[in-house]
Amino acid sequence: MLTQATRDNSQWQATAAVTGDFADWLVSERLMTPDIRRSFEAPVRIEVLAEGAAALPDEVAALVAGNDAAAGWLREIVMYSGDTLLVHALCYAPERTLAAHPWLMDLGANPLGGQLAQRNDVARVAQHYSRSDTLTAGDARVGAGGWSRRSLFDIGGAPIVLFEHLSAGFVGVPRQTEDDAS
Repeated sequence: MLTQATRDNSQWQATAAVTGDFADWLVSERLMTPDIRRSFEAPVRIEVLAEGAAALPDEVAALVAGNDAAAGWLREIVMYSGDTLLVHALCYAPERTLAAHPWLMDLGANPLGGQLAQRNDVARVAQHYSRSDTLTAGDARVGAGGWSRRSLFDIGGAPIVLFEHLSAGFVGVPRQTEDDAS
């Protein structure tokens, strides 16, 4: 399991820093999961690495400022296309968000993006980017040659913070969107 997935706020950058194969995947505000399913040939699967009550890292607490920002919920997943590790993601929700949206604790192997797409009260408030360090999820190398995106979402007035670490598995794979299919 990943023990240190967040980083100092000074290491996050604006969109101009993202280049190459990762730019189209990260800079868009579109939800990634549907486009990943369209863009990769092998079946996509999600594995839940951790799900439960957790202390919120200082970086997350600062982003979701509030009286309950010290405790909340962590959901950590990895997404594969066939045997290729694509995404290592961590979603943090403070207790006040869980009180308003208990469905966040019941996602299991279902993608968060699918649930967010069904709601009309979701806004991505901010997103920042950073080169991925060497991160591990199980035995797989996640961060070598990849990029990370940190997003702050507002769900009906309640915040969540999502970290998405994209592996080198995205190199050379163009993003196919629903618009491309029409």
